[in-house]
Amino acid sequence: MCVGLNYRAHAEEAGQEIPRHPVLFAKFANSLVGHDATVMIPPETAAVDYEAELAVVIGEQCSHVSVADALNHVAGYCCANDLSAHDLPFLSTQCTVKAIDGFLPLGP
Repeated sequence: MCVGLNYRAHAEEAGQEIPRHPVLFAKFANSLVGHDATVMIPPETAAVDYEAELAVVIGEQCSHVSVADALNHVAGYCCANDLSAHDLPFLSTQCTVKAIDGFLPLGP
């Protein structure tokens, strides 16, 4: 799971209102590739962009975790490169086109 527009300057840069609630979107397993992997750019896009992100690795299945207990479920952190194809149409109000094969390199 990812959080979009997660800081004020990013929302302002995108010309969007500051969200009142977290803007969530998914990157699915097909998006994950390891450190130093080659990322294949789909021929359907000419506008790939990237953002450096901090990935939080959750170490066990959990749900309805309290704020006080949240960090007990974190197994670690790693660097993530969130790639986007900005010229592909958004199919809904969710960022479903961000879940492209190989568009989330992680690590080391």
